[in-house]
Amino acid sequence: MKKLMLGTIVAIVPFGVINAKSFIKVETIDGAISILNNDSVKNITYEKAGKKGGVDVSGNSNSYDFVDLGLDDGTLWATCNVGATKPYEIGDYFAWGETEPKSEYTADNYKWVERVDGTLKYTKYNNDRSLGTFDAKFTLYPEDNAAYVNMGENWTMPSAREWIALSNACEWTWMDNYQGSGISGVLGTSKYNNNTIFLPAGGEIDDTKNPDLCSAGYFMEPSLEYTQIPHAAQFSKTRELTRGANGRRFTGRNVRAILNTDAVKDSSFFMVVNYKNGENVYFDSKDVKEVSIIKEHNEEIDGVTVTVNFGKNAYVDLGLPSGLKWATSNLGASNPKEVGSYFSWGETCAKDTFMRDNYKFFKDTQKGTFYTKYTYPVPEGMEKWVSWYDEKGNFIGDSLCILEHIDDAAYMNWGSNWRIPTIEEMNELIENCEWSLCYNADSSEVIGFEGKSIINNNKIYLPVSGYGYQGGKEWKSLGVYTTSSLNKDSAHEFFAALIGQAYKQDSMGHLTYLDSMEYKKRIMSRNSGFPIRPVYIDK
Repeated sequence: MKKLMLGTIVAIVPFGVINAKSFIKVETIDGAISILNNDSVKNITYEKAGKKGGVDVSGNSNSYDFVDLGLDDGTLWATCNVGATKPYEIGDYFAWGETEPKSEYTADNYKWVERVDGTLKYTKYNNDRSLGTFDAKFTLYPEDNAAYVNMGENWTMPSAREWIALSNACEWTWMDNYQGSGISGVLGTSKYNNNTIFLPAGGEIDDTKNPDLCSAGYFMEPSLEYTQIPHAAQFSKTRELTRGANGRRFTGRNVRAILNTDAVKDSSFFMVVNYKNGENVYFDSKDVKEVSIIKEHNEEIDGVTVTVNFGKNAYVDLGLPSGLKWATSNLGASNPKEVGSYFSWGETCAKDTFMRDNYKFFKDTQKGTFYTKYTYPVPEGMEKWVSWYDEKGNFIGDSLCILEHIDDAAYMNWGSNWRIPTIEEMNELIENCEWSLCYNADSSEVIGFEGKSIINNNKIYLPVSGYGYQGGKEWKSLGVYTTSSLNKDSAHEFFAALIGQAYKQDSMGHLTYLDSMEYKKRIMSRNSGFPIRPVYIDK
């Protein structure tokens, strides 16, 4: 073990004697801050590089891990996608030349086009005078490179040559459920030093649709081809990692970064925060500026109260009787006002089409249709096809009525401190807040519901969402959210929380806006798609 010799480090041991209502704040030299629950931490140690999330880690730069695969050119690859914190997380999607993720990826909202006389014209990176502003630029400038902007100046997107070198350097294996995450992808094992790298199958997004999610992966390159087309690296279950996936500039794809090797110094040791449950959080020892103990505090950000900010995710303490903390944003959203992603009940990958046939736990056989998990014995007189019964009518199902961690999208995407709330927990949230409708800028449309705690006045915001049904979104006037609770009376349904209805529509199509929210428990089909508002669990 190597001890960290930094004069700015303050008393980090022993943690157990410090008040449990406190947090460990880790600040790195580049200003990044991580907040860790002190009561959950066992100790802090210093270790050599090793494995994290099932893949090898050789070092860390700007708080991002990299792996050395022994490539001839010395290229070092990030272990996670841009926007992800674990190797199996899909991370963010970017249009070519954009540096921020979006909820939709269309030609009209692409950053580098403008509409001229009804025709879209390029405003940057164009080598054809007939297609817009001519600048003969083929390769992204640093300010338009998603890896550089999001991870720091030492990181960039890999070129076609570097993707080909990676493909040739590894033996690739398709993984259906990598590390129990529910995420598919390919695991590469270096032919030179046996170090590993994992690429999740994030698919690609056109408009809001992502048909290849969990079945194929597409990774962006920084240069255009001789035409206006950006190529990408790609793989699928039947095709090993290769290069040459054509696409449109506005299509949303993942980014996996590489590191400028000149920036790497001594990155062979990590400061490791060891949790009591056996999990670990790693920091490169040379990047750590200060470790300190802080108390919970409240500040208002984007119109909601933030009690503890973990960087990308945050929670608010509303003083609820149970002590439960609520996330300030939906799963898949970048701020409290966005709806985020839609998930079928028990699925951990977001999707756009919600059919019984593409539901994870549904099976159609010659003997009939049934669910393969979360099968609860239904009351007499109810349909038994939804559960497991033998030929004599005896129940042989699993009797599970609350989502397990492996099927909890919040737990799998945000980490083990987060999960989907139960219907009882959703009831507690609603009953302990005063709610009001929130309108858009011109007051013509309700876009969400603001809750103010009757206990401590802290605020939470839940956007109007609707839900995914078959090929689109239905009842967009509703604020309806997933819970982890199965409806025991009808095991093919679960309890959703209908937070409120923004407006009602009569048979003539006329809208009547409501001046108050109406909360009720609603029974919904398991294969429909709903947004998720996670809750935070102190370990």
